[in-house]
Amino acid sequence: MINLLPAEEKKQIRAARMNVVLLRYNLLLVGGVIFLVAATALASFYLVNIKQTAEKSIQENTAREGSYAEIKTKADQFRSELSNSKSILDGQISYAKAALAISKLLPQGTALTELKLSEQSFSTPLVMNVNITDEASALALINNFKNSPLFSNVTKGKISIGSGTYPYIMELTVTMSKEAAK
Repeated sequence: MINLLPAEEKKQIRAARMNVVLLRYNLLLVGGVIFLVAATALASFYLVNIKQTAEKSIQENTAREGSYAEIKTKADQFRSELSNSKSILDGQISYAKAALAISKLLPQGTALTELKLSEQSFSTPLVMNVNITDEASALALINNFKNSPLFSNVTKGKISIGSGTYPYIMELTVTMSKEAAK
């Protein structure tokens, strides 16, 4: 039936349909813009509210900070005292542990005549006189000290004649690391 209409009316009907489509498109576009503006306004309002809350919290914390100044001062003082104590304890030498490290390396058939440890014992070679019963004990003693990570520069010194159970006295020179006292 539309085909029987004159050409001018056909143009008018098509234009009317296009106007309806354009009107719907414009309404949809305006609705989208309104939605975007509303969403942006809502997000902006939410962010401004969060900012105000954060600023208020910062002001409250700043106000409270004054009351904690004394505690902070005491904490800083305590921290510095701990630091001083740590440096003192790190420098502390346990001579008992060093003596135990040496005694663990003494094999059967050996004995120390005396052991004098001082702070210089860890930086200079330490000379020990060791009573020994035989050559096997002397070799075991030297090997034990050479294989230990706590001692270095192990050298055998002079061997002299002893008496009693230990017929020989061997001079042993070692360099002891500070790890032996820890």
